[in-house]
Amino acid sequence: MKKKVVYVDDEPVNLMIFERMFQNDFDVKTFSTAKDALKYLKGNQVDLIATDQRMSGMTGVEFLGEVKKILPTSPPGRIMISGYSQDEYVQEAFDHYLLNDFVRKPWHYEALKEVMEKAAK
Repeated sequence: MKKKVVYVDDEPVNLMIFERMFQNDFDVKTFSTAKDALKYLKGNQVDLIATDQRMSGMTGVEFLGEVKKILPTSPPGRIMISGYSQDEYVQEAFDHYLLNDFVRKPWHYEALKEVMEKAAK
């Protein structure tokens, strides 16, 4: 059975590439807004949450903070995929919001797949 993955990014091309690359490996659900992803997470169990950091409306770190509020006892794996690595914010996600790993864009399929599999366990 495939692991369920939620990916949040406000750039449609990133969502399309991610879904096409990983649809054979994971059950992928993509969202262009953190708000829509949070609605989905309230009613669905997933194994991994992947998020961009710089998004309109809510940053990836803020999103992970909200995820922690709605899923405090059964946290899925969490990774951040971003071209922007503002160290203090990423460190906050590791320290307070259960971030498993950070992957810099542009990512490579095999490396990201390995990170995702590890975080989804």
